[in-house]
Formats: sequence, C-alpha cells, structure tokens
Amino acid sequence: MDNKNKAVVARQEDGTIQITLTIPQTEVSRVESEVVVELARDVEVAGFRKGQAPLEEARKKIPTQVVVERILSKVLPSAYNKAVAENSIKPFLSPRFELINVSTDVDWQIRAITCEAPQVTVGDYQKEVAAAQRTSNLWVPGKDKKEPTLEEKENLVLETLLKTSKVTIPAPLIEEEVAHRLSQLIDQTQKLGLTVEQYLASTGKTVDQLKAEYKLQADAQIKSMLILSQIAEKEGIKIGEEDINKVINPNGEIAKQPPSEAQKEVLKSILARRAALDKLVAAI
Repeated sequence: MDNKNKAVVARQEDGTIQITLTIPQTEVSRVESEVVVELARDVEVAGFRKGQAPLEEARKKIPTQVVVERILSKVLPSAYNKAVAENSIKPFLSPRFELINVSTDVDWQIRAITCEAPQVTVGDYQKEVAAAQRTSNLWVPGKDKKEPTLEEKENLVLETLLKTSKVTIPAPLIEEEVAHRLSQLIDQTQKLGLTVEQYLASTGKTVDQLKAEYKLQADAQIKSMLILSQIAEKEGIKIGEEDINKVINPNGEIAKQPPSEAQKEVLKSILARRAALDKLVAAI
C-alpha cells in the first residue's frame, strides 16, 4: 500500500477547484493512536482515577465522531497545504471540506473545495461610464433637471461596471456570502423574537426564493468589489498609514488596540475600492 498522501485536482469552468485528498490508512491508524492517548486523559472510567484507566477501556468511552474529528484536525492541514503547494494553487478562499470516506481500515478520502482569485477584465471603464451618463436619465449639464443624488450616481457607475466588465465568480465564493447573509438574517430575526420561518411567511417568500435572491445579490456584490479593486490598481490608488489612521481614529485619539497587519490590509482594500468609486462618480 502506498503510504504517501495523494491529491487529485479538478478545476471547473467557473474557477472552482476541488482537491480530493487521500490519507493512507497507515497514517490514519498512526494518528488515531496518538489521538486516543490524548483524549483518554480526560476520560473517566468507573474504578479508575480520571485519565488512569487502561487505554482499551478509555477508548470505549470516547465517541467515534470525536476521534474522527481530532484525527482530521491533525492530518488535513498538512495534506491540504502540500496539495496546494505541489499544484501551484493560490487559494482565494479558505477551503470547505467534504468527507467522502472516513471508514475504519480504509484509506480516508476528503474533498477540499476552494477557488483562486477570479480574473477581471474592466476595459475602458471611464469611457463606458461617461457614455452611460449621457444616455441615462440622470442630470446632464445644461439641461433643466434636478441633479441626481450621490447614491444615484454611484448606482449608475456600479451598474455600468457590472455590464461592461468581464468576471466569473466561482460558486464557493457565492455560497460563502449567501451563508453569511443567512447567518445575519437568523441573528436579526432572533433579536426580534421571530424565527426565520415566521419572517419568510411575513414576506411571502420561500427559503429557496430567499437563497436565489441572496445568490444574485452576492454575485453582484463580489463582482463590484473585484472590479473596483482592479480599477484602483489601474489608477495607481495607494492607501497609506495616514488614511488608515483617519478611519480608525477619526478624532485623532490613539487606539487602545491597534489593528493587526491583516486588518490593515483589509482596510486598505476597502479604502482603495472606495477611492476608485469616488473617482468615477466625480467624473459624471
């Protein structure tokens, strides 16, 4: 039997990447032995002090699911990272794992689902936005019409960018955003003392209709973010420490807990996209 971890990579048209990992049974057994020893320390068996019972007796008290989860926590990260490195994959999203087969006495198979950063083509976005402004019902200089609000201008820019740019969003990205929105909905309804079912009944929507609606919204939102990030890069927009400090400390106060480098990078991305949108809006 081959004692090495194996990985089979499948790329889908939308950019989704599936990595089927095979963990040899010999490796599973080795790690299982370590896991049982660790878990047995907290097991209580009649007639023995906590953690002092014979291993065979302690094992009977440990749920199989707990053992499987602990084994996976030990073998999956290294197997996944190795597959990613060997196949030159640059994940844009944390993987979602699906268990294919984790039965006893067989090689384990687990599928990791992720994606790389979608490719974005924005074209001549300045020309497209200007053309959209001329043909829209928005205010045009020299005409007797009320000037549109900032929100209307932003909507025009975003709608134009979505229509004229090319980008395909991988399903895992949309699914993650939909799950996030559903989680937020559950929190909101609970605060109101309602169930999701009661909320949906009041809106006349089914769960499937709500998910379909969220998918469309998620697709547009993610595309907008990626497109604006691409434009920010093309426009040479740079976000410095001073820009970040203005957001974190609007009143000039010193933050009690400064942001981490990862948090700073997230803020930089958000501010860069905002700056790109503001620049396009200012031109119409």
